[in-house]
Order: sequence, then C-alpha cells, then structure tokens
Amino acid sequence: MSQFDEMDPFEERTRPDRNRRQRELTQRARSLGILLFMAISLYAWFLLATRPDTAIGAELAEGLVLAAPARSAVADYIRQHEAYPPDNAAAGLPPPGDLNNEYVASITVDRGFIRILFGGRSQIAGTTVTLIPDAVENGDVRWACDAPGIARSNLALACDI
Repeated sequence: MSQFDEMDPFEERTRPDRNRRQRELTQRARSLGILLFMAISLYAWFLLATRPDTAIGAELAEGLVLAAPARSAVADYIRQHEAYPPDNAAAGLPPPGDLNNEYVASITVDRGFIRILFGGRSQIAGTTVTLIPDAVENGDVRWACDAPGIARSNLALACDI
C-alpha cells in the first residue's frame, strides 16, 4: 500500500503533479511562438512599408483610383461620339487641378489620353502616368498604361486595368 492510498480525498493533495512541468513547457512554447510570430509580422510590415518600390506602387494605385471617374467619362464619350474627348470639359470632368489628392497634382484629359501628374507628397512627384485608350470592343474600352521613369514591375501591378 502506498502513502497516496491512505490520503483523505478532501484534504489538499501533496502528490506531485506529473504533468505540471509539461504544461508549463507547453505554455512557454506557445507564448514564445506568439511573440515570435508578432516580431516577424512587425518586421515584414516594416520592410514592406519602407521599401520604395512598394510605396511607389501604392501611390500609382491611388492615382489610378482617383482617375477612375476620368476613365469612365472618356469611355462614355467614346461610346456616344465615336471619337476621343479633346479635354476635361468635353468629357464632363472638372478642370485638371480640381482632380487631386496628396499624391496626385492633376488629372488631364487630352484627346482621349488621361494624364495623371503626380506631385505633393508623392515619391514620384513630377512623373506623369498616361492612360491610353487601347482598344474599343463592343463599347468597352481597354486601357494601356505608360509612365517613363517608372519601373515596369511597379507599372505592371498598378496599371492592371
């Protein structure tokens, strides 16, 4: 008979918990894993946020989002008149300087081309991205994108329109 067989079930047990050490190690490993995951995520975010290519791609994408109404207006004009609009007014858009944000200085329609001039806080200030109506099929306008001085990798991601 062992000493544990004679213990009162309501008395505090002094029997060593055999799994306690394993539970402590598991809990520490889980905590360490969570901290490690958080550190790696923060480091990856920092790398992506400070990488110039990523920031430029984000600025290009924001410029193209701002130009979406201009793309739509030019496409409508082409469908209705079977010609390219000569300027912003003909396309039914406000003056070029009125279409702006913190990265885009202006959006200009010029004979169907949409020119997005970056300025302000943009890393690519002074650069113009041109959207070119590439093909008109069944009333749908496909767009090509051109931007001298911008890496093709950034342009391909941003201009996938």
